[in-house]
Amino acid sequence: MITFAEHKKAKSFLKLALAFCLAAGLILSLSGCALDAPTDTGGIASAPTETPENKVNPSQDADSSFLYDTSISELQSSSANILDGQTLQIEGEVIGDMRHVDYDASHYWITLQSKEKDKYNTITVYCSNVTTSMIDTYGAYGRRGTTLQIRGVFHIACPDHDGLPDFHAESTTVKAKGNTVNPPFSPDGLTIGIMMLLIGGVMIATYAVMAKKTKAERTEIDDEDDE
Repeated sequence: MITFAEHKKAKSFLKLALAFCLAAGLILSLSGCALDAPTDTGGIASAPTETPENKVNPSQDADSSFLYDTSISELQSSSANILDGQTLQIEGEVIGDMRHVDYDASHYWITLQSKEKDKYNTITVYCSNVTTSMIDTYGAYGRRGTTLQIRGVFHIACPDHDGLPDFHAESTTVKAKGNTVNPPFSPDGLTIGIMMLLIGGVMIATYAVMAKKTKAERTEIDDEDDE
């Protein structure tokens, strides 16, 4: 004889099985493609490898008479204050979208991204249409943006733009054109999705058997009561 508590437990089991199948289907639909990328910026392909030559030494005081070739990650480090207001040269992939600067129709905002030690770093660049005209592709999922080398002035807290960190471009060079990237097929995600669907199917089948058995026992009890 199946008690009310057991029947309630069986109903909870069905809800769990259905939720599991829905999750498995979602994973299966999203699996199969992989791209070396961060998330929150659109899945950009790996950026060109940076060379360690002429990098900034954080322990050295800044000297505006030199042009420092630095990485974007160094602009976000704890020692970035020594670079504030200095003329630097950075390189990275253009990602996202071009944005117009408020109250300044002749300038734009673009985002430059670089990868160093498996970590993506970005910096907002204030530039003119001379720079934006060189951009043939803005990086996003399935697209590698134009790689630019930009010389300009770095500001930790720009007095002209609400105290936000930015990089004011003075000259720009194209290092690599953008291109379309075909995400490689990954069977690992597909395999996991299929396994979850199979497990969910087994759970639903188990519940169906339990429900049928419960119904039969209830019918038998009702027949005994009638007698």
